[in-house]
Amino acid sequence: MSIVFLVQDDAGSRLDARFSVEQADLILHSRGGAAGSLGAVNADYTRALLLLLSRLSSAAVPVLGAWVDSTAVQSMPLSTRAILSETEGHLYPEAICGLLRRRMKDVRSQPNSKAMGGNSTKRIRIATGFSGTSDELAAMLGGVVSQEDTRLVGRLPADVLRRATPDYIWQAVQKFIEGKVEHSFGPSIDYDLIADDGRRLPPKAVFGLARSMAPLSVRAISPLAGSALLCCWTQATKSCAKAKRSSLPKEKSTSTASGWKVT
Repeated sequence: MSIVFLVQDDAGSRLDARFSVEQADLILHSRGGAAGSLGAVNADYTRALLLLLSRLSSAAVPVLGAWVDSTAVQSMPLSTRAILSETEGHLYPEAICGLLRRRMKDVRSQPNSKAMGGNSTKRIRIATGFSGTSDELAAMLGGVVSQEDTRLVGRLPADVLRRATPDYIWQAVQKFIEGKVEHSFGPSIDYDLIADDGRRLPPKAVFGLARSMAPLSVRAISPLAGSALLCCWTQATKSCAKAKRSSLPKEKSTSTASGWKVT
């Protein structure tokens, strides 16, 4: 697993923005959670993106291209999720930042989706012409190793969790299948939710949408961490479909009356 770094500004203050480095590629992690909520993650995404691009420019490190890199689209051809060409990599950082934020909105796992708007804070991969090591690139970008696990923030009380009933969860899944959902949550980390058609969905995003459908909206509250979220769903709704990502290929799925597949 790649080391996760926090972005520092020029004054040495740490931003709420995280990135990792793979060889000469910079991966900026997506923003998650509602803006201003207690459990929002990578809230300084936009500021960090411009700062990182500016540092590459100041160090004369060429930008060779950029792609949306979220789990939902990683199986798609690079050409369909490209958001910056090598030629455009020579533009000023502000211009590159603007192009990336506009274009990533149109990269979706369901290309024919008619959902309005789009997410401009997705996980993206920026290829560079840096000739040193990954550690040297991270240091040049002003990265500081992140010590905390951001998946454990913003746990929800039980009364809030119970508002996402099986009916709301089912409705949320249908909207994902229909391609009518745009959200700011990150991709699955430890588990996927498996719909009846075999489609894998990010559990936090499904849960967040299900909560927003409840009579008492709690959209401003952050989602539960992955494993705890699944545990709570299993106990409270008895219809949680879960598949541990590291073991999916080895497990068999069976249908349930709820219309989900459980491994």
